Amino acid sequence: MGGPSLCSAARYIVCEGFETTAAGNDVAPAGWTRAGAVDVIADAGNVYRGAHAMRIDAAASGPRRITLAGAAVSALGGSHWGRIFYKVQTPAPMPTSGVVHSTMVAGAAASPVSGNIEVRVVDTVEDTTGHHQFLYNVQPDTRAEFGTGSDYSWTYDGKWHCAEWHVDFATQSYHFYFDGAELTSIAISNGAGNFTNSEIPSVFTRLSVGWNNYQTSTPGFVAWFDEIAVDLNRIGCGG
Repeated sequence: MGGPSLCSAARYIVCEGFETTAAGNDVAPAGWTRAGAVDVIADAGNVYRGAHAMRIDAAASGPRRITLAGAAVSALGGSHWGRIFYKVQTPAPMPTSGVVHSTMVAGAAASPVSGNIEVRVVDTVEDTTGHHQFLYNVQPDTRAEFGTGSDYSWTYDGKWHCAEWHVDFATQSYHFYFDGAELTSIAISNGAGNFTNSEIPSVFTRLSVGWNNYQTSTPGFVAWFDEIAVDLNRIGCGG
């Protein structure tokens, strides 16, 4: 897409443009840990800004993502905004039956109800036509998962897209934006103390970005991510 990375030091609480990480296979930026096949690339055709981006390599299922923990994540407290740029290689795999559920961004935390949870804030489910929905999805460690999904109006098209999310513990609210426009069908505004179908935590302990599909997909998904940013205020697609 062109232009320099905007992830300068202290610009946002979390800002990763991969510019200071040497390109290579199976590497993660400083401060992040890696799970699965994750590369940092210097391929201008697959970079959104700057000279580097993160590539997720194909796998039948399971996580291929990077995870941040510690002070930068806890500093976000109970309310934050996030933004990623991503694209998915085409033709993207699609299920021959059932669906393929894939998570791009998730936070780990103690649930305000019970146990520990993974809160999936950029999440998709693809059907047998190759169309996918976006959803807010929560996976507790000892209870059934739950979520709120949109209709199946999107496809993985090989183009760069901007995904934004906002979560707020105090109001138990969630909002998701695709290329700058809110998907109101999956918005949640429960109000203080009402955790039903939201369970937004008071603080996250980890933040993961990349790809994790839970059903088998052959060939696997290949995707690119760039300019990961999380802060207390909205960053937007131009930030």
